[in-house]
Amino acid sequence: MARKGSHHELGGELVCSAAAGSRHIQMELESRRSAGTIEWSFQQQLAAMIWLREGFQELRLDVAGQYVAATIPNDGALCFVPAEMSVAGEFTVDPVCRYALIFLDPALRSRRGVVLPSEPMMAFENEVMISGLRELAELVGQRTELLTLSLEGWAMQSVARLSLGACTVDRRPGSKGGLPEASLRRVQDYIRNRLDQSVTIDELARVAGFSRRHFIRAFQISVGKTPQRYVSALRIRQARRHLIESEQSVTSIARECGFTQVPHFSSNFRRAVGMSPSEFRSRYRV
Repeated sequence: MARKGSHHELGGELVCSAAAGSRHIQMELESRRSAGTIEWSFQQQLAAMIWLREGFQELRLDVAGQYVAATIPNDGALCFVPAEMSVAGEFTVDPVCRYALIFLDPALRSRRGVVLPSEPMMAFENEVMISGLRELAELVGQRTELLTLSLEGWAMQSVARLSLGACTVDRRPGSKGGLPEASLRRVQDYIRNRLDQSVTIDELARVAGFSRRHFIRAFQISVGKTPQRYVSALRIRQARRHLIESEQSVTSIARECGFTQVPHFSSNFRRAVGMSPSEFRSRYRV
């Protein structure tokens, strides 16, 4: 599957990469190291899926001229970019992030009688598709017939799901009823600068320039989360970074991330990450 005239530029330092392909699908797995933010520029002749596998926190992208912002779930997310569409912007990431690019041959969808969406889909979740990608990632490098069959099977199922609208997206470019780009940026900057403080809905509504009721609804349309869940997710992300990069105690990190009580921090962290702060620190460093 030739991709002349295509480009994919991602910041940070490439740590490792692997690739596998079959007749109708090409999969590239990569890991990168960075200081916290990486630039991304992407345009290609084939429709592509991007699996934000691990270590991604937020995305802020210009997708074909429309601004998209989203918080990435801890267990990863998917993006779908139609052929020839340009995407540029940045990701906020952990010290190491992992992702996959999956390119789909147009012959696959035409032969199966399905049509891929013409609109991009950013930071959506689909348990079946992500579970299949995890299995493929384990097989990459083995070069077995099972890998080829698995690639083709995942491609056919995923194309069918996209064609039938089985993948729902809460965060869409240009969602009607969302916050204007300038207002959303102000709110996000305000939150990031005050993660160690109490942040109320009324404060955020004033920053956005909307009534409390309208702000809550518009923010959720724009970001895909309520303001409270968004703030909590950013605090957990910041805590993860501190646990990895610093020698601070869990108590100190909890306070710096806006949690007044360690038990409250620990329970929220476990709910979001699936392990305690201490377990996370030990596991990552090992």
